[in-house]
Amino acid sequence: MTLINFIFVALLSAAFAALLAYRVGLGTGARAQRLNNQALHNQQAKALQNALRSIESLTARLAALLTRQTETAERADHCEAHVNELLAKQQHHQAQLEAIMQDADARIKTYARRANPFNHDDRITLQAAANQLQVAANTYTALHLPDEARFATQMQQRVLNLAERLQTTLAAQEANEQQAAKAAA
Repeated sequence: MTLINFIFVALLSAAFAALLAYRVGLGTGARAQRLNNQALHNQQAKALQNALRSIESLTARLAALLTRQTETAERADHCEAHVNELLAKQQHHQAQLEAIMQDADARIKTYARRANPFNHDDRITLQAAANQLQVAANTYTALHLPDEARFATQMQQRVLNLAERLQTTLAAQEANEQQAAKAAA
């Protein structure tokens, strides 16, 4: 064998060895890639299963929340209806109370008129009596009867006080009657 043949065989053997090493490396890399892909696929499958479980759990929670929301809305509607009913009852009771108060006021005014049987003529009569007591006091003074004059003056003052109180009462009664007439109109 000649040196060229030997070199040629060595080169051919080296090429064959390199090809074999390349093929072994390629197979090993492909196997490693397949193992990586399978591991990645397994991880993705587990992540997908976990995601599906989470979705199912969240769906159940959402359904429970929607049920609670519906129940809460129904309770709120029931409470609102109850509040409206209570407000209507309160307004009805307030109207009844107002009617009772107006009736009581009317009765008090009626009884007040009955309790005060006096009128303006009675006040004028008291004023005339006070004037006559003044005349009597002057007469007693002229007759030099000081005790009788003092007594007549005291009685005159009391009668004038009665006339003044009667005037105030009658004026208040007239004002109340006018207000009642305006309120009724």
